Amino acid sequence: ADAKACREVLDTLRLYRERLGYPSTMGLSNISFGLPNRPLINSTFFAMCLAGGLDAPIMNPYDERMQDALMASRALLGEDPNGIEFSKVAANLAAPKKAAVAKTTDLPILEAIKQAVIDGEKDEIAGLVTRALAEGHEGNEITEKALTAAMNDIGVDFGAGKIFLPQVLLSAETMRAAFDKLKELIPAAATADKGTVVIATVKGDVHDLGKNITGALLANSGFKLVDLGKDVPAEDIVRAAIEHDADIVGLCALMTTTMVQIDKVIQQLHDAGARAKVMVGGAAVTQDYADAAGADAYASDGVKAVKLAKAIVGKE
Repeated sequence: ADAKACREVLDTLRLYRERLGYPSTMGLSNISFGLPNRPLINSTFFAMCLAGGLDAPIMNPYDERMQDALMASRALLGEDPNGIEFSKVAANLAAPKKAAVAKTTDLPILEAIKQAVIDGEKDEIAGLVTRALAEGHEGNEITEKALTAAMNDIGVDFGAGKIFLPQVLLSAETMRAAFDKLKELIPAAATADKGTVVIATVKGDVHDLGKNITGALLANSGFKLVDLGKDVPAEDIVRAAIEHDADIVGLCALMTTTMVQIDKVIQQLHDAGARAKVMVGGAAVTQDYADAAGADAYASDGVKAVKLAKAIVGKE
């Protein structure tokens, strides 16, 4: 076999796409002729060709390895936005399939909103919220019985490995869209009234995905959120806690090397006489560490953080 054959095919696919705009089709299996473990070679070549611009492969649709390569490639190339379809299939491999859920249009409105959040139907949620208000449901009722209830279920499924991060993020975006609609239609009723939370990723740590999810859930659950961002010095966190008279300070650390900053912030909050309770979390943080650092609460995920925050301010 020609050692340059694979590269020549990939270059040809790219040229077709970039210079001529032609769609392309071709077979895949000849590339592995004479080699061991042909399914591995074929599926790897398949993924490379998809990235190069292949439109219509000639392949065995029942070959699981090729199906896996196709799903993963579509997620990586943006053809499966946020990897939603990939995550659903992966979840089905590890967990029993859920019973079919009725379409949101067939459900009572609060159940419809809850299901829309679970399914990440961001474009549909505003209309559902508007309908719920028109039917006489209060903003707090929609928040508690539909939006928060949905995120509680999502938290359970995420912890059990039944859904994955892209689905959680899409659900959080849908919940944010719902809350934005509530604030637009009934701003007085949607005003944050549960308390003030200052949240930050500690100094030296630039990871903020978990913090952002937690912040969105807190804000959407009725807390006034002051998000200081990532890589935030202890002094800035303490200053914000006092300036905003925060009820809670939320600290996030992903790495073991930055966890020590949590101790520093807690000590400075105490020295400054801040009344805020401290809740901590992040991939590297554990309950034992939180206890040793003097934190008031430890949250392993955003849903738990909301529950703990409500308990801290006495507004369960």
